[in-house]
Amino acid sequence: RGLDPRDCRRVPDLAMRGETFHQIDAQLDARGKHAEFHLNSNVEQTSIQAKGTVELTPGYSANITLDTGKVPIGPLLARFVPNSQHGADGELEIHGTLEGPLQTPAQLQAHVEMPVLQLQAQTIKLANTSPIRISYQGGIVKLESVEMKGQDTDIRLSGTVPVQGGAAMNVVADGSVNLNILQPWTDGGHSSGMVNVQMKAQGPMSQPVIDGRVRIENGVISSDSLPVGIESMNGDISISGNRVNITKLAATAGGGTINVT
Repeated sequence: RGLDPRDCRRVPDLAMRGETFHQIDAQLDARGKHAEFHLNSNVEQTSIQAKGTVELTPGYSANITLDTGKVPIGPLLARFVPNSQHGADGELEIHGTLEGPLQTPAQLQAHVEMPVLQLQAQTIKLANTSPIRISYQGGIVKLESVEMKGQDTDIRLSGTVPVQGGAAMNVVADGSVNLNILQPWTDGGHSSGMVNVQMKAQGPMSQPVIDGRVRIENGVISSDSLPVGIESMNGDISISGNRVNITKLAATAGGGTINVT
């Protein structure tokens, strides 16, 4: 049946693109050229709430909020990466707002906050140290300082990325990574050591300029799929204007020594 000016509906289950939403409660109140809606549901045993207003006039000015509980990541990854054998899991929580004319995306403003983002795959555990904040305005996505920490791993990321228009991107990443993070992909082998990274990407999205430095300390990588293991890897690698320069790189493999300069 058609929607009444004030309509309330309950749907026990709704399947959409492989995801099942449970206990959907939807309320719509449309009067004249103004509409309000409220939506409550559950997915992966987690509550999802959305509410807002939309002006039923050209431009369709809207004010919408979205709030979730802690959503398990594992079941979602299993759907989008069905062939993964590494048992990735974790959880995230999202709170977001959207304001502006729906008919003109470049004039929309959006803000997303994730107080919880945790990732885990076998021996790897990463979690945010503070709420992650992402904003969108004027066709540009801004990622405020994001920090993810794990055992001997600390990754920081910030910057702006244009999704509309011709503005330049400006993204900075730095931190230290324990090579143990590669353990799930060594096919029964071993990985250890540290990698320190300082990197930035600037310029047009089609051809950004990448500059930075990578330092490897006591790297060890062995795998059943590799003919020999690599040990005692140490080196300095710089990237300038998309050109890779190996200042020094030394390692042992199969009882021999490898030196690259």
